[in-house]
Amino acid sequence: MGDGAPRLVPLAPAQRYYLPPPDATTLEPQFNVSVVIRLTGPLDRAALGETLRILVTRHEALRTTFRRTAAGLAQVVRPPADPPLTEADVRGRPQEYTRLLAELTARLFPLTEVPLRLLLARTGTEEHRLVWVVHHALFDGWSMGVLLEEFLAHYRALTRGVPPSVEAAPSWSGFCARSADAARRAGGAGRERAVEFWRGRVSGLEDVRLGQDLPGHPPQRGAAVRDLLDTREAGALRELARARRTSLFPLFLAAFSAVAHAGTGQSRFLLAASVATRAERGTDRLIGCLVNRLPLPCDLSGDPSVRELIDRTSRMWWSCYGQGGVDPEVLARAVGADGAADWAALTKVTRVVVVQESFSVVPPGEGPLQAQVERTEPDIVEKDLVYHITPWPTGEIETALTYRTARYAPAAVAELADRLRWTLTAMAGDPDRPLSALTRFPEPGSRTGAPGTTAPSGSGTWGGAG
Repeated sequence: MGDGAPRLVPLAPAQRYYLPPPDATTLEPQFNVSVVIRLTGPLDRAALGETLRILVTRHEALRTTFRRTAAGLAQVVRPPADPPLTEADVRGRPQEYTRLLAELTARLFPLTEVPLRLLLARTGTEEHRLVWVVHHALFDGWSMGVLLEEFLAHYRALTRGVPPSVEAAPSWSGFCARSADAARRAGGAGRERAVEFWRGRVSGLEDVRLGQDLPGHPPQRGAAVRDLLDTREAGALRELARARRTSLFPLFLAAFSAVAHAGTGQSRFLLAASVATRAERGTDRLIGCLVNRLPLPCDLSGDPSVRELIDRTSRMWWSCYGQGGVDPEVLARAVGADGAADWAALTKVTRVVVVQESFSVVPPGEGPLQAQVERTEPDIVEKDLVYHITPWPTGEIETALTYRTARYAPAAVAELADRLRWTLTAMAGDPDRPLSALTRFPEPGSRTGAPGTTAPSGSGTWGGAG
């Protein structure tokens, strides 16, 4: 566990996607992440406080700030301290709880402040919500599972009188130092090879032209449309993926690209994927930012069959994924930016993102206190449109489209969700179907139409110039 004076640490490559422009003094709020744990039963307040202190002590990313230096932005790992916990009794006042949650999530984090806020809201006689607000620059989706598991393990141990584990957590500062050292060893030649690889794949391609500017909406205000594929539907997709010798992600990526092609008329375009870069031993238990962006060159030319589209998408995906994390400066150069970190160029290829997420499982309860992760709908979103794919341990697959209301109308995203579900069902039902038949969608709002029976390709309202 850490102690002593603050330590200056280099940035990890993935963090650069989530950090502000050079003149900013705060982290950007669209990258704030909120996690809500519903606690039901008698709460041991002393054990809760000690659990929070243990987590902040064990994990350096939960006590790290940022500092500008002559060489640019760097991290500062702080000594352990009591985490900033706010308490509120909101029993019988659900609107007040909603207001506090929104305020806590939207508030800016100064660079010099640890991007961690905690709220313990009492919402019932024996019911509390513990809200964590963190920032993506130091906390990714994988980290959420680590945090939840350790929080419950330490709390339950303390309430049983068992001493907390003294096993050292993986070091965030050590990971960042090793990443910086690897980049130095690769040198200029390695960077030039990476630039050439990505230039050969993204050069001349436009980002997918989904969405259009809608006046009168805050630029980062967000919303979501969710869907759930049952075990039968999900099983058919898993079987199709096995038949094509690939994983679920390229299959969902192929479906999304087919629907995007139908809405825009583009046969070749760029999407992006968020991927976890945790190949190094021990990083599966590390809290930090290890998620990276990969540009994905999609090619739907030639009216491929479903099988051909999946195979083509799978080859593209594994080729890009095999490159590991992409340094933002490499990506900026590959898309033709003049500056070393041209944020506009990065936005060009990361505006629409497809991501597969891990399912955060709360371990079964031991003792009187039960815990459940609660979903929070996005008030502020990071990207124009993100397609989330979350396989459940019970066999279902949850999908979600989170979007900026300044770019997409709710009805348009609902139609997009309908088309995605319909396309996935059609792909599993007839893998020999050509793309031109795959994109003959049912009427908007219909989830039961038989594949291939309705509206002309590209007739929806959610496509358009971006």
